[in-house]
Amino acid sequence: MLNFVKSEGKRISIDSEGNYEFIIPEIIPTHGGQKVERVTFNREKGIGEPKIQFMALGHYITDAIIKVCSGYGYGGKCVKRQITDSPLKGEAGIQLNFTIEYLAPQPGQQKNKTVQKEFQVIIFDAQCKYRKDLEELCLIEGERKINEKDFSFVTKRFLEEVETAANQKIQEIIDGTVQALQPRYQNVIYRKNLENVALFVVK
Repeated sequence: MLNFVKSEGKRISIDSEGNYEFIIPEIIPTHGGQKVERVTFNREKGIGEPKIQFMALGHYITDAIIKVCSGYGYGGKCVKRQITDSPLKGEAGIQLNFTIEYLAPQPGQQKNKTVQKEFQVIIFDAQCKYRKDLEELCLIEGERKINEKDFSFVTKRFLEEVETAANQKIQEIIDGTVQALQPRYQNVIYRKNLENVALFVVK
């Protein structure tokens, strides 16, 4: 549930009691845009406390999210790609695709002006090392079939390390762009969104 909320660009907060709160993504019918508070996924904590929302199966938000994710119209946010016929044979890792929009205030206007938009690819190898030299892989078409065993490097720890490293790297890129724009535009702000993720192996 939390990964879905984050994948749709929504921020998740944790209150002083360790409960979650977030805005339901707009893609969810009826409830999209609503804020939910005091959410838990802990059965012991959720049962018997009427003010806490135990977001298990049967909860209206959980069921609505599952229905959207399992529908034909939902493309998902993550894929696995097997690439062949490349001099980079033997490489494996993860590709993260971000969109970044830079905005600046307009004198006399309430709405900010978009001054630059970017599609930014960030790639890490199976050892969680940033690899700019692998960016060409995103332009190569993948095979239709994959071997699941080739993706054994994708552990919970790997994904957690990638999340931390990717956030640091994308912020580094954003800070550099903001600095470059500031001579022309004051008070530049930005919006970033992780559009999708691709795990890959090159055979």
